[in-house]
Amino acid sequence: MDKREVTIEIPFPEGVKLECKESERLEEDGVIGEVITKGETKEYDLARILKITPKKAPKYLLCSLGSKVSQDQLIAEKKSLFQPLVFKSPVAGTVEALTENGVLKIIMAGEKIEVTTPVKGEIEKISGKSAKIKFPALVLKGTKSLGGEKWGILKIIGKRGEKVELSDLDNEAKGKILIIAGGISQGLCHKAEALGVMGIFGGHFDSVEEDGLIIVALGEKEGIISEKDWEELTEYNKKKVFISGKTKELIIPFN
Repeated sequence: MDKREVTIEIPFPEGVKLECKESERLEEDGVIGEVITKGETKEYDLARILKITPKKAPKYLLCSLGSKVSQDQLIAEKKSLFQPLVFKSPVAGTVEALTENGVLKIIMAGEKIEVTTPVKGEIEKISGKSAKIKFPALVLKGTKSLGGEKWGILKIIGKRGEKVELSDLDNEAKGKILIIAGGISQGLCHKAEALGVMGIFGGHFDSVEEDGLIIVALGEKEGIISEKDWEELTEYNKKKVFISGKTKELIIPFN
């Protein structure tokens, strides 16, 4: 197991507003930036609701296009000597348009999404598309892999020298990155994927399918994680780690 400084790239969604700068140090879950997503557009047949022709709809609108409205705010009314017809906005948002067919469009308020760092470290490089954060880590390098990259909580399965059985996997494996000292079988992968496991690092695998699961292994036919590495891995059980099918690595931050 190699101890060194590593760099991980964190991609940004479109339109992110940055909250940090290069060389800045952030704690785990520190905010790099935020983005306001575009809200859903709701449509309401104002002409039908007020029982008027579409051409007359603008006459009864009580707010201007582009104005913000709150939920249950009165935004259209047709007065009458008897029972007035009214329209209260079912949602909070912005009045976007009133079509020639008398349909009122309201854009709901977007959701604020924070882009955070999954690990404590230093911002090495930042752009409008991504940030690269560096941090000290233990790196276990494999030679075979499948799948992409994910962060997750490390979970040790079984004991070194003992075969892992399907019964060793239960609901506690959901969302975890599993460490298996020996071989990774197809049956084990199928059950892991059904349980919502993020990825598996093991001694070796042969003829297994990805199925959305990230798999990294030492790669030898009789491969098994060394006793020294296994003992060190058990010290990091339940810690947040990064598994990469792209670089064939298991990365364990230790700062």
